[in-house]
Amino acid sequence: MAECENEAKICALCLSLAQIGAGPCDSCSQTKIKELEGENKQFADSNARLLKENMRLQRRVGELADGVPLEIQKLETENRQLRELLFAHHFGHYKYLYGDDGELQCAKCVVDFRRDSIEEIREGLIRGAAHD
Repeated sequence: MAECENEAKICALCLSLAQIGAGPCDSCSQTKIKELEGENKQFADSNARLLKENMRLQRRVGELADGVPLEIQKLETENRQLRELLFAHHFGHYKYLYGDDGELQCAKCVVDFRRDSIEEIREGLIRGAAHD
């Protein structure tokens, strides 16, 4: 086969050969192979970086549920459970308690165990105890 005019790119001879269905000269084939190997290495490196980032993001998503860190969800669950226990053991005020449809309120203490802050609940319990 003829010699290639330009080793850096596919030469004019190879373009002519391609028009008649013949393959490129040996030099162009080797140059193209080297170019493709370089591109393949770039893609492999890029793919490795993307896989690493994907694994990092998957671990991060595993730490979240519905966009909220699991530790915060655990604290919210414990807070709700403690409020429910406090309401359930609010002795002596049974006729003042309202717990239907998910509410947790005491009319005598004027406390909403579900919505009030801990300080408001504490003050309400003291206020309710003073009326006993």
